[in-house]
Amino acid sequence: MILGDCQQISSICKEVNVDRIIVALDERRRKLPIQQLLFCRLKGIRVDDGMAFTEEFAGKLSVAHLHPSSLIFSNGYIKPAFFKKIKRYSDVVAAAAALFFFFPFCLLISLAIKLDSRGPVLYRQERVGEDEKTFDLLKFRSMRIDAEENGPVWAESNDQRITRVGRIIRKLRLDEIPQMNQCSKGSNEFCGTSARKDPSSSNS
Repeated sequence: MILGDCQQISSICKEVNVDRIIVALDERRRKLPIQQLLFCRLKGIRVDDGMAFTEEFAGKLSVAHLHPSSLIFSNGYIKPAFFKKIKRYSDVVAAAAALFFFFPFCLLISLAIKLDSRGPVLYRQERVGEDEKTFDLLKFRSMRIDAEENGPVWAESNDQRITRVGRIIRKLRLDEIPQMNQCSKGSNEFCGTSARKDPSSSNS
C-alpha cells in the first residue's frame, strides 16, 4: 500500500505512528530524501539501511543489491585481539581432537588410496591465507596423478579423473581430514572462511 511520495515521509510517519523506516533504494544518488529522513531521526524514529535490515531479518545478504560502501563502512572485519586468541585456541583444540579421532581412518584411507591407484597419498595445492601468506593445503588424493597435467579443471559429476576410492572419500568429505594439520598450525581455520586458491600456482 502506497501512502505517499518521499517528500511526505515525515507527515506519513506522524500520521500512522511509524517507529522504524527501512531505506531500500537501488540507487541513492540524488534520490535519497535526506531532509525528510533527518527530520524523522530527530523525532526519534529509527532509520535503517535496507541491506542491514535484510541481514538482520533474513540472516543473509542480498549480494545483488550490495553497495561497495556497505563493505567499506562495515564493522564485520574488525576482530578484537581477545577474539583472535580465543579463535586460535579453539581451532587448535578442535583440529587436534579431529586428528586424534580420525587417525585410524587416515591409515585405512591411505592404504586404500595406494592400493587403488598409483601416486602419492596426499594432494597439495597452494592457497593464499590471511595477510596474503601462501601455504600448501593438504587433502587425500582423490584423482589420478595426471588429472591436471593440462592445467586445473573444475571437477564434474561422474568425472572420469576421480578414482574409485576418491569418489567415496569425496562423497563423505573424508578427503578434507589432512587440512586439520593446517588448522593446528594457524594457516587455515577450522570453522570460518576457506583460504582461496592461488591462480598463479601449479598443483602437485
